[in-house]
Amino acid sequence: MVILDASPAQAYAAKHIPGAFNYDIFIYGAKELPLTEIEKRYQSWGISPGKKIVIYDQGGSFLATRLFFSLEYYGFPTKNLFILDGGLLVWHEAGLPVTSEPTPSPKKGSFTIKRLTRDAKADLPEFLAASGILKIMCYWKRLILTGILEHSISLTGQGTYPMPSCSRQQTFTTRIRLSNPLKN
Repeated sequence: MVILDASPAQAYAAKHIPGAFNYDIFIYGAKELPLTEIEKRYQSWGISPGKKIVIYDQGGSFLATRLFFSLEYYGFPTKNLFILDGGLLVWHEAGLPVTSEPTPSPKKGSFTIKRLTRDAKADLPEFLAASGILKIMCYWKRLILTGILEHSISLTGQGTYPMPSCSRQQTFTTRIRLSNPLKN
């Protein structure tokens, strides 16, 4: 079994489940890493075909779910992926052990990326188009331009994306709440 802590590195260093390895998504940024780099990282955590992987975060965030879908995207079977419900918060409240000691490196895993599970991932423009958010934003933009609304749209995370039926691109941010759609 491999235990992965998807919390930011600073939180992981303060306390984590003994034996857990840290994957801080914020260190790597929003750009996708080359497949060879992702494969090396997974192998460095001891990930091999057939191993069970338990993923958690500090609790109350999307980070464990994000890592779950990342592993699925890169071809790891979801039947061997598990999310610790409630994360470290619930673990700690239950009186279970935590540590600030680094986890020793495991024996190198043998997981290789053979195929990508494209259905596990949507690009932001695809998500926004499917969700209808872009049409709502165009409507708000028209209200702002006509003086009906006097404030701009502000959501979080920044990017420039085409807005359907709008005359030009608009820079905006998005606030997207994720929940785990997979129920055991």
